Amino acid sequence: MKIRRVILLCLSLILMFPLAAMANELEPSISKDAILIKAGYPQEISELNEIQKDEIIKFIKSHPDYTISTIENPNEDDYTIQSNSNLNTYLTVASSADYPNTSTSQYKDILVSGSLKANVNSKAVGAGAAWSGQWNIVRSFAYASWKTKNFLGVETSHTADSVLVDAAPQAGVTYSYDGVPSNGYYAGTSLLVTIKKPISSHGSFDVVGKQAYTTSSVNWSATISSTPGITFGPSDKVYQKAATQNVNY
Repeated sequence: MKIRRVILLCLSLILMFPLAAMANELEPSISKDAILIKAGYPQEISELNEIQKDEIIKFIKSHPDYTISTIENPNEDDYTIQSNSNLNTYLTVASSADYPNTSTSQYKDILVSGSLKANVNSKAVGAGAAWSGQWNIVRSFAYASWKTKNFLGVETSHTADSVLVDAAPQAGVTYSYDGVPSNGYYAGTSLLVTIKKPISSHGSFDVVGKQAYTTSSVNWSATISSTPGITFGPSDKVYQKAATQNVNY
């Protein structure tokens, strides 16, 4: 009798494991694209590389009061360049996660994300953020990311630190990276800036986030204005696209 119970137990375990495995296979997993679209980003967010998607998901999970903008500034002539349709730019602003407000200061984090579409190659990529309201820069850093594919079709993701192009106190920062390989695609830049202002100050301020790329070897330059605005140069060789946002504080 004991032997029969053991046999029945073994058979039930054998039957259970395939069913459990099948259940796991059938259970739908939530993709990064679905998470980002549910968070409010447009369908085009799927065109970003996986590294940038991870960065944005990490940001919105740690910044519950985030706001998103993908609105292009129609007043800048560089948006008439056809090649800008190859570039996506996303601007996300929130109260800082690493710098909580104190009795004297309030902090905001600005994330500028974006990348080229898969079929577009570039020699270099850049990004910048600018703002009004005389917020002081606490920190800023940026890195480039892209994908490559070997002869077997296996994709590899790459990152590299971007270099500061220019910074203007209380106005903005810009970065670039010049080492994207010829077989690199989905190239783009992630830029994070933390800014601060006295806690007693209230109102709203404007933020501009910009992505840029070039297919030529150039010496990057940038003009940062307090309106706010960013123009990468040389303007005839650097394609650029911005998103703008008005933020209450």
